[in-house]
Amino acid sequence: AGGGIMRQTAVIVVGAGASGLMAAASAARTLTQRKAPGGVLVLEAGKKPGRKLLATGNGRCNLSNREIAAAHYHGDTSAAFSLLQTYPAGEARRTFEQMGLATLEDGAGRIYPRGEQAAAVLQTLLTQCRRWGAEILCEQKAECLHQENGQWVVSAQEEAFAAPCVIVASGSPAAPQLGGSDSGRALLAPFHLTAAPFFPGLCPVRVAGQRLSALKGMRSKGTVRLLADGGEVARESGEIQFTGEGLSGICVFQLSRWVSEWESSGTVRGKKRKNLAFSLDLLPEMTEEEVFAHLLQRCRLLPQEPAADLLSGLLNLRVGQEICRSALDGSGKEPKKNAACRKEELWLTAKTAKDWRFVIKGTGGWEQAQVACGGVKMENAAPHSLEIAGRPGLFLAGELWNVDGDCGGFNLHWAFLSGKTAGMAAARRAAGLLLPKKKEGRKT
Repeated sequence: AGGGIMRQTAVIVVGAGASGLMAAASAARTLTQRKAPGGVLVLEAGKKPGRKLLATGNGRCNLSNREIAAAHYHGDTSAAFSLLQTYPAGEARRTFEQMGLATLEDGAGRIYPRGEQAAAVLQTLLTQCRRWGAEILCEQKAECLHQENGQWVVSAQEEAFAAPCVIVASGSPAAPQLGGSDSGRALLAPFHLTAAPFFPGLCPVRVAGQRLSALKGMRSKGTVRLLADGGEVARESGEIQFTGEGLSGICVFQLSRWVSEWESSGTVRGKKRKNLAFSLDLLPEMTEEEVFAHLLQRCRLLPQEPAADLLSGLLNLRVGQEICRSALDGSGKEPKKNAACRKEELWLTAKTAKDWRFVIKGTGGWEQAQVACGGVKMENAAPHSLEIAGRPGLFLAGELWNVDGDCGGFNLHWAFLSGKTAGMAAARRAAGLLLPKKKEGRKT
């Protein structure tokens, strides 16, 4: 690789995703404002920039959240905290609005482009790159990174590029169908940076123990508890989606991080665990006693109705039928009537609606993951520049860092924040190296 003539520039950005494009635009603008020579060059392995960005938020691009705080992040959150404080949601909105992109906030605090199109966010970033002179080269996979004569050299398939500063923003293995890969970690391997292993985050969870095919496509609101060896370790509420192979929905995505950790290392929050399960409470606003009373009254009012419909009106019909099937003896050829239900069966049905168990098998894997958990530890960096300590001119941005967020715009916020931080810091360092030193006047 890199057999051609070495091309010189001021800053090289590896990766044209959310963090890489923000880094490139920020670096190019800073260089222009400082009237520094050179420029910014972005190397993208794919045919087009921003493929994963286009898919975010189901094509709507949830780019930030009103509740930006360390509590919504995982990994090296204490190290990232001071950086998050400097870039709250309001600052993220101002950044994009200064670029010409109007934004809106929904009732849950999620921030979107005003037109609710991810394509508009990508177009805005590409416009900024063009405006400030950042050049994007696609189908240029970075294969080697090393230092040579005080510069960073990135070797691609047929060409080598050199600059005093390089920003590696090549993402993670999440969503390989959209270009996700582990190329960034491979590029950084020679530098022996301390890192946490990558594992999938924000993805569906595969489960067993119920007739999942009968539930495929159904949705129901409720509370999901994650149980490890029988004890609760986390819980989330929201819409639960049944996929035929497992459970999905934002509340399940939020818990998938711990499932993925367990699948990859056998631990949950760092503690060894043997078995995981989900407990679904599909009637969280009611007590078990209230559910039982409702079922008892229904049996008295509608004695000839099928017992499989006991939860009709309270839950999604098919979901309710499957709960009844789990709780009641439905092995006979003739469907049981309400009048035939015993009180203990009604209690069991109420209990199941409040505590429906699913044995966890694992996650949906990288193909269904929205982000990666793990990455290079923040202890390797100067926190306010994201420059690698002891490696002047080497910066990282985005998912490569051991920082991942909850659903709701927190991960894209980190991508844009880390990209902007690294881009500005790299440009300042490059400008300081490339601009002639000002001569100091003689003191009298």
